[in-house]
Amino acid sequence: MNKVIRKADIILLIILVAAGIILAAASFGGGSGSLVVVKADGKLYGTYDLFTDREVTIDDGNGQFNHFVIENGTVRMTEASCKNHDCIRMGPAHDTNQTIVCLPNRVSISIEGGDADVDVVSG
Repeated sequence: MNKVIRKADIILLIILVAAGIILAAASFGGGSGSLVVVKADGKLYGTYDLFTDREVTIDDGNGQFNHFVIENGTVRMTEASCKNHDCIRMGPAHDTNQTIVCLPNRVSISIEGGDADVDVVSG
């Protein structure tokens, strides 16, 4: 039995591979978010516009602090009272679902899609 690969089979294969690549890329996020969502000790600390430059310091009043900068469509941790400074070494975040976490200080900063008109919501 001879199997012949037809032109239609090749076109179908190309379409299926392209669809798979598109779906895989979409599932990994990577889109451009517009909100910086900050949580401290498991509670919402604030929501900031990713495209409005600012500096914010989170201070728990007991000597633990984190300082982050929102600048040019990115957010990055610049200072922290934790010993290992992994949160600073994580570098800047700019895409949806990227997160910067400081485990010792229980602070997380994540990029989410949303309404870019929000300037700040603090809790």
